[in-house]
This record gives sequence, C-alpha cells and structure tokens, in this order.
Amino acid sequence: MNLAQKTAPFPLSFAGLSRLRMPVLALPDSGTSGIPVAVPERRPRGGNVGEIACSQAWERIRRLTPARWLDLPAAQQQGAQDPAFLLQALTAAGAPHPAIASEVEHALLRGAGSATALALVTLGALAHARYGGGEAALELARAGLQCAARRDDGHAGLAHAVHAALLTPANEGLARAAAVLAGLCHGQSLAAAAGSYLYGAGLVSGMPVPALAHHLDMACRQALAGQAADAAVQELESRASLLRGLLSHQGGAILERLCTLRAPSQESRFGHWLTRLQAAWYAGEHALALRAVEEAGALSGPLSAPGDLLVYHVFAVLALSRCGDPFTLDALRRHSDALTALDTRCRASHGAMAALADAAIERRRGQPLGALRGFERAAALATGAKLHWLAVLASEQAAGLAEDCGLDSAAHQYRQQTLLACRRWGALGHLEALRAKWNEAAQETDGGCDLGQSVAHELNQPLAAVALHAAAAAKWLRRAQPDVERALDSLALIGAAGRQAGNIVRGLQRLAAGMDMETDSVVLDRAVRETAQLLRRLLRKHGIELDLVLGLGERSIEANRVQLQQVLTNLVVNAAEAHAAAGLDGARRIRIETVARGGHAVELAVSDNGPGIAPAHRERLFTSMFSTKRGSSGNGMGLSISLSIARAHGGHIWYDPCAPRGACFRLRLPV
Repeated sequence: MNLAQKTAPFPLSFAGLSRLRMPVLALPDSGTSGIPVAVPERRPRGGNVGEIACSQAWERIRRLTPARWLDLPAAQQQGAQDPAFLLQALTAAGAPHPAIASEVEHALLRGAGSATALALVTLGALAHARYGGGEAALELARAGLQCAARRDDGHAGLAHAVHAALLTPANEGLARAAAVLAGLCHGQSLAAAAGSYLYGAGLVSGMPVPALAHHLDMACRQALAGQAADAAVQELESRASLLRGLLSHQGGAILERLCTLRAPSQESRFGHWLTRLQAAWYAGEHALALRAVEEAGALSGPLSAPGDLLVYHVFAVLALSRCGDPFTLDALRRHSDALTALDTRCRASHGAMAALADAAIERRRGQPLGALRGFERAAALATGAKLHWLAVLASEQAAGLAEDCGLDSAAHQYRQQTLLACRRWGALGHLEALRAKWNEAAQETDGGCDLGQSVAHELNQPLAAVALHAAAAAKWLRRAQPDVERALDSLALIGAAGRQAGNIVRGLQRLAAGMDMETDSVVLDRAVRETAQLLRRLLRKHGIELDLVLGLGERSIEANRVQLQQVLTNLVVNAAEAHAAAGLDGARRIRIETVARGGHAVELAVSDNGPGIAPAHRERLFTSMFSTKRGSSGNGMGLSISLSIARAHGGHIWYDPCAPRGACFRLRLPV
C-alpha cells in the first residue's frame, strides 16, 4: 500500500491531491526563508509530490493559537496514523507531505492521535523552511512538543528527535541539537531515528569519532532490542559501521563492504547514499562517490536534517572537484553556494566549510595555487573551531595537491597536519591507513633552529608560486591554440617570485653569517603601504578591516626594504590567522601605525582586536620553533626571524597586550 492509499480514508484529506496530475506550486527561494537543500538539476524522485497539500494545510492553520492544539480531545484509535509510519515517510523517498497534511487535518476533525505531535513539529519545520512561516511556524512546532509531553504514550521522543534535527540547528546551534539527540539514543521506541539524526549533527558539531560511534552503537542495540529491523535501522547500522571503519585498524575492509553494499530497501533513502558517498571517498572510489552525490541529491529535500545536508555538500564539493567533466563545474558551484548558505545559517564552522568549497572550485578551475591556499585556510579555520574531521579533509587535499605540483616538502608538512588532525578527531584507524598509504612516520622536532629552517619558512610561498605558475604556463601552451599572452603572464609571475626568493636567501645568508646588510634609504610609510596593498586580498578573505595610521610622511631610514617588509608581513599574517582561528564575534580589525620616537628612532606597530597571547606563552614568543597556533599550521619561525632582522638593523621588537583584548607587536628602529 502506498502512502496516498494509506492516508486516503480520512474525509476531506489533502492526500488526494497527490494523485491528481497537477503542476507543483513554485516554492520560495530556499535561500531567503529556509534551509538550502538539494542542488542537482534533475527532479527529486517524488520529493515535491503532494507538497501543495502541506502548503494549503499551513495556510489554513497558521493563525491557530498553540492553545487550540493543546485543547484537542484524544482521537479514537481507529483510523489514526502510527507515528513510526509517519517517521518512515519523512526519511524515505516519496511523498511525506500527504501523510503530514492528513494527520493535521485528522486532528482538527477527530482529535489528536499518537502521530499528531510529530506531524505538527514536521509541518512547523516545513513551513519555516519553505513557506516563510517565521515565528508562527516555530510556535506550531513548539505546540507539537507540548502535545507530545501531554500524551506521554511512548512516542513523545520522536517529536523531540525531529525537532532537534530539523529546527534546533538554525535556532540554537548544531552542538545543542547533537546533545539532545545523543540523550535520545537510549530509548527503544526512537533510537533508530535519534541515532540517524545524530550522525550528521554530531559530526558537524565536532563530536570525536569514539563518542559518536558509542552513541550510534547504543542506538543500534536499543533499536534491535525493540524488535525493530526496518530500513531505518539498517541505515543506522551502516552509519555506525562507517564510524567503526574510521576507528578500526581493519577499517579498509569495512569501508569496502559499505562501498559494495547492495540493499534495495535502502536505495530510496537519502541517508543510505550519504553513507556510501563518505565510504567511497575515504576508500578512494571516486566513480562511486560521484554516483552517490547524484543519488543523494535527488533524494534530499526540505525535511532532510541540516547536519546531514552539511556533510553531504562537503563531500559533494570534494568529489566534484576531482572530476574532469567540464559540466560538473556548475554543479560544484551550486553545492558550494548551498554549503556556504547553510553553514552561515547554522553557524556551523566559522567559515571553514566555505573556505573548503572555494578551494575545491579553484582546483576545478585549474588554479592550484589558489586551491592550496584555500585548503590551508580551511584546515586552519576547522582546527580553530575544533572540527577535526574537516581539518583532516582539508589538510589531506592540500597534501595531495602539493604532491601533484612536485612540492615534496610542503606535501610532507600537510601530511603531518592531516595525521595530527586524525589523532585529535580520534580516527585512529584512518590515521594508520593514511600513514601506511603515505609511508609517513610521526614527525618529531628537537626545537633547534638553523639557516635551513629559516629558508624553509620564508621560501614556502615564492617557491610554491614558481612551481604552480610554471604548470599554468605549460597548460596555456599545450592548448590546441596556445594562449601565449596568458603563458607570458605566468612567466612574468615566475620571474617576480624568483627575485623575491633570491632577495630572501641573500638576506638570510647575511643574517646567518653576521655580514653587513645591503641597505638603502627606505621611506618607511611607503614600504608599509606597498605591503598592505599586497595583503589586502588575504585580509578580505578573513573578513578583516585594515587601518593604516602612518605618521612619518616622507621620513626615511637606512634599512633593507625586503627584510622590513618580511617582518611586517609576518606580523599581519599572524594577526589574521589568530582572528580566523579564534572565531570571535564582532568586527575584525588590524591596525598598522608608524610614529617617530624623538629624533633618533621610529616605531612600527601592528595591533589587532583578536584573542591576544596567553601570559604563559609571552616569554617564548620569539623563541625559534615555538608557536601558539593550533595544530601544525605554524612552525614557530616567523617571530624568531623577525627578531633577527630587528637586531640586524640595530633595533628591537617586542609584544604588548591590548585592552580589552588583542595583541600588539612593536618594531623600533634607529634613524
């Protein structure tokens, strides 16, 4: 019996509309009033059939007060829907909308049944996401929760699970949703629903793999103890298996089984294809991953949980970024837009997911340098937000991209970042699999500092630019009709990067050998403006406003321009990365100020309103190999090199805290 037939016995039911050959109403743009969902252009399998029923039901009841629902008498059991059936309609393909509309109408005509609370919560979520329901829709959902509490018939938890999965993320955050769902995993009547919804919310909110696996294993046991063996439980077991694959040293075999899983009863479920998408990605099965992107997209809809949708879009952009089909770029952009909008709405990752999506687009567009920077930024933001699962994905992509470009040293560093993120996430099985794949041992450093470390720190960007612009020039020249103009542009950038690298090497050699510097008359304010212009794009990406307060005019000092600009760049980039990692509310600002100190010295100050430096770290700030950055994003060389440059100029650099928060570094140089 199909969904429409099961709900048909109720008089005046909206479910009958789903059997009419009527055009589906045009729905509001999801970006304006609700949560972005599926992005494939192909029409979902039945995803909109009967939605007109729900929209009309909402228009009829939107002005009813919550008290109206609480005053409904109890319905006779005959003809009432089973909440489990309604929940299955929500999570499977097809048309949940007739079942929702029918239950709401039945409650108004014949009294509240055991499925009424769940139907009210679901209709409230749908109205909030699709029909511009606003606060009235949220009130309807809350009325559903109150109805569930009054009945106390063992099904109340289902309404709470659906409310936590669909409405809590955008209103109270994914961490709160995950906490509620984790607590609901222990009840037999709703364990499968709570566990399945918890998977996405827990992952996106940063729950460690062992903790998330524990909750899902508990939900599986509770569901099976309650004699449940339907498709929802099978889907939950698959998700728990995926987590075990990330935990276990035998994870490769588990992921392979999930990739080859044949389960006809689950293939109409969004969650099934989401699990296979992740398993295929981790197992390196890119063809299956692309198929899963398409299948899951066709099955997602306005009643898909935001946590699951975020995970789906993240893995979709990664899978599509590695596809050579030129027609996938538009799909990649749609996924990126949906991911960014949903991330913003749910305040999920402080911009890390958007940075990952931007990097994926840069890679797909054939811009490896931009992609490398994007993945690096995504990893730093994810680490700062303690989203280690996302840091693993971003760092792993950066490692692969660096290896493809022949940047072996950088690839090694990114691999170490990936392994560290795996350990922090608790995915020890995945860590061992990556270590074996890369033949990469854990890196230990002795804290020593030599010229080689300094060169490695300062030359990373210019040498990466040389390799990547060379690859771009080759690409332009290999075309059927060579694009000589673009190739020449790339060659010019290679020349500029080479000159920058040469200046850095010569300066560091002189510092190491104690030789006199190559100096010239430098107008400090002019050098600051040049450096600020180069850094503005980076600061815009981090949402940072740069203030210049330059008070020296045309006053000059005897100095090495390149080295002073190195110091300024280090200080500004450190401030920007501290802002990005902290994710503090409010406007982000960095201020660069120059001022004369009497007639014999000038001072350059770089200050910010970020998190500042902990008192315990301040004495070691200028020690080589010491870094306050989370994870492996900093190697502790920037401030040490800056101190050496300051001393070589006969000056000094030091740290001052800012009030009420922030950091200020001051460089004082003799005139």
